[in-house]
Amino acid sequence: MLVNALHLKGMYEEALEAMKEAAIARGDRDVEEALVRGSTEAGYAEAMRGVAEILAARSRHTYVASSGVALLYLRAGQKEPALEWLERAYQERDPDLPYLGWPGWDSLRADPRFQDIRRWMKLPD
Repeated sequence: MLVNALHLKGMYEEALEAMKEAAIARGDRDVEEALVRGSTEAGYAEAMRGVAEILAARSRHTYVASSGVALLYLRAGQKEPALEWLERAYQERDPDLPYLGWPGWDSLRADPRFQDIRRWMKLPD
């Protein structure tokens, strides 16, 4: 939740640091390295894309919340893969989908595919 709050406030460096600390606490060296490499080479969006790709690859052999991957792609500014992962989340009955009203999803609200997912779930407009 801290990362989400920092992101919404536009405090991207602090959000990256909080994500790194969480990755270190979990012993997730791949995510930690992606955050460092991405932020060093190209900034926040590239770090988010790198973590999304790591989690997407992991999802082939273990459970990864598809909505989380979607959110990372969205933070990377990549709406197309974000929507693809949200559709996957719907198919998998991801337990976080009822939170699509959260402001972190605002940049997708006008997209018809996002509206379809909300409608399929019978979420209010």
